[in-house]
Amino acid sequence: MSIQQLFDAFKVQYEGPAHDLFVLKSWNRINLKETIEKNPNKSHLQALDIIIYELRQLNLSLLMNIQTDNSVYTRLLLTYEGVPAL
Repeated sequence: MSIQQLFDAFKVQYEGPAHDLFVLKSWNRINLKETIEKNPNKSHLQALDIIIYELRQLNLSLLMNIQTDNSVYTRLLLTYEGVPAL
């Protein structure tokens, strides 16, 4: 396999529509309730830190038009869905 073929295969795997959809689904799946359940030994503030870290990691892989501060803010607000007032 040539370098160009290897590059093309890598690009299809990590930059194609399937990867974009995977990242978007991962982004939309993040929520505080599940994070708290997965980390029972963590405080709610620590669970929120975990969410912020995950959002930062995924943000750079999202499509450019979604990589905005407003999108991050909206997603962060939506993570509270289903969690009673803390």
